[in-house]
Amino acid sequence: MEARPNMIKRFNNPIFGLLIGIIVPIIAFLIYWIIEFFMYGFGLIEFINRLIEIKSILPPSLCVFANLIPYFIFKKIDYWYAVKGLVYSLVIYTLIFVVLTFIK
Repeated sequence: MEARPNMIKRFNNPIFGLLIGIIVPIIAFLIYWIIEFFMYGFGLIEFINRLIEIKSILPPSLCVFANLIPYFIFKKIDYWYAVKGLVYSLVIYTLIFVVLTFIK
């Protein structure tokens, strides 16, 4: 019976939080593309090229807010090391967006 809590707690590490923090915004971006542009016939590559063409980082940067979902879940179940990994992913995304903003 005690093996189950230990098995669940093995996901409480920064690497797991970092992976979730990187994957969730990508999934949110794909959902945004499906809802907003796929219905109009834009392919994913065409949509990304259009974002690069108009130099807009707003849609991808807003998708980072999807990390609030795992943040509150990890906080509720006391996965503080996983929350630390989420914060690392937010720092990585922030650095990417700052660099992309100054490249304009």
